[in-house]
Amino acid sequence: MDLYSTLSLWLTNIRAVPDVDDFSRRVIELHSVEKLTDDEANRLLEKASCRSGQLRIARSEGLAPPSSYYPETTVSGISRWLAATGSRNPERWNRKRRLGDMASLAPQFRDLFTEGERSATGLVLAQRQFAT
Repeated sequence: MDLYSTLSLWLTNIRAVPDVDDFSRRVIELHSVEKLTDDEANRLLEKASCRSGQLRIARSEGLAPPSSYYPETTVSGISRWLAATGSRNPERWNRKRRLGDMASLAPQFRDLFTEGERSATGLVLAQRQFAT
């Protein structure tokens, strides 16, 4: 793809008026260093002006594209409380517990203690490490 095609494609992906202004400045810079011909620069600036007008009209009518590139998620019909009190995946929680205490206890001793005891053991071992 040549520079003109690349810039035209870039212009079609612009979603905000300030970005169109930045695009126009870059076209003028490229024209000043003679990377774009007069005809190409004029056509790109006309397209930029048209795109800017389209974005302004869309904004005034409430149809402007979102300014974020991240997809918008739909609002769930259930409340946050209900979603938080739902069932948990036991495999996932067991894996989190196992990985969470891996640094303090060897795997062969892990099942000998409850989760609270493992937590206390981890604190004692950490204090012992700093004391020596």
